[in-house]
Amino acid sequence: MTAEEILTSKKRYAIIGASNDPEKYGYELVDVLHKSGYTVYPINPKYEFIDTIPCYHTIKELPLPPEVIIVALAPINSERVVDKRFGFHQIVLPMKQSAFVIEIIIVSSTMCARLEHYGRWLHNIHERKDRMENNEIVVYEGALCCPTGVCGPEPDKAIIDFNEAIKKIQTQENVSIIRASISFDINRFLQNPEIFQKVKANGPSILPITTVNGKIILEKRYPTLQEFENAIKVTV
Repeated sequence: MTAEEILTSKKRYAIIGASNDPEKYGYELVDVLHKSGYTVYPINPKYEFIDTIPCYHTIKELPLPPEVIIVALAPINSERVVDKRFGFHQIVLPMKQSAFVIEIIIVSSTMCARLEHYGRWLHNIHERKDRMENNEIVVYEGALCCPTGVCGPEPDKAIIDFNEAIKKIQTQENVSIIRASISFDINRFLQNPEIFQKVKANGPSILPITTVNGKIILEKRYPTLQEFENAIKVTV
């Protein structure tokens, strides 16, 4: 089914990853669908309401089965939390028993194979090419004198080449790059247990560490443009 066919034939939408932040996609989806007259079930254990709309902690709490489930999470979070946090598996048995057909619109293409094992009764799995589906590249760097590392009379050639690679990779669609230097963004290290433990065990010599959609692709040096491109193709 196309997006237009879904919107004209389906009335009940569950939004996994709904947000109270008007700047987030999870809020925009809830707001637009609700104002357009659809029944919307926001799902996020952090909230009781999204504006005036009741927000549910898991799918199993919904008053009626959803016809469409939209997973509004960044790729780095989608696979990790959908099953465990939002009770996605709770829809399997009731849907099988009733032969109820739903549409699932997801923002992470890596989830497709993961969802297929829930059975053929999942009529269609849709991928939404949107800002939340971006391939997220995070480069965890050591101590730098400035955010780019290109400063002083003789900047490191490896960092110069890395900055040039970033400029080129940023021209591609659906790619976002975050640079997290231990000098300027220590919180990002603390928020990623895998990266934190690696630095704790090996010291700063293991930096930089590059991840694509949460998966480590390189340690101890900066990636080249070709390595960036290859990693994105593999993880898409």
